[in-house]
Amino acid sequence: MSKKSKGDVAGSDAGETGGVPAMAAAGPPPLPRLLAARESAEVEARIGGFGFHARAEISPAGLLAIGGLVGTILLSTAVVVRAARR
Repeated sequence: MSKKSKGDVAGSDAGETGGVPAMAAAGPPPLPRLLAARESAEVEARIGGFGFHARAEISPAGLLAIGGLVGTILLSTAVVVRAARR
């Protein structure tokens, strides 16, 4: 019985993809619909000698996450204000 080195075992499992496992060679899976579409916004402003340019991109799932965070902040603020009144 002969011993195989780790390189021999990895090479035999990789097949014909040149040392890369077959699943990794296929590429990443397609993005879900909520992550694939992106919204973007761009703004440029000048005030006197100062100017700036800003650009933002976000997915629909990101918008939902931000909405959830804002809602949580507003609810927790209401609890703190109520506790401060007592």
